[in-house]
Amino acid sequence: MDLERARDIAYTTVMTTLVRLHEKGLLERNREGRRFLYAARVSRDELLRQTAREVLDTIDVGQGRQTLALLAESVGSADAADLDHLEALIRARRKELS
Repeated sequence: MDLERARDIAYTTVMTTLVRLHEKGLLERNREGRRFLYAARVSRDELLRQTAREVLDTIDVGQGRQTLALLAESVGSADAADLDHLEALIRARRKELS
């Protein structure tokens, strides 16, 4: 998608954003002649997984039950197949723990 056409965004704004994302390790940057080509280092799904893991890792362990309750609320919009998958993951985790 051509962002400049969707909104009037300055070239410098786009470049600043790309450089910052590269510095944070989210983008690869390769020089090709006089220009840089940027590409995502990880897929969108992997980025979401990493971000969720970071958030969950910052939650106080003593608040575990509240965290689980929040997660249970968040699956309220899931369909039956998603809930079945979640149950399978829980069963697998219980098996690992025993």
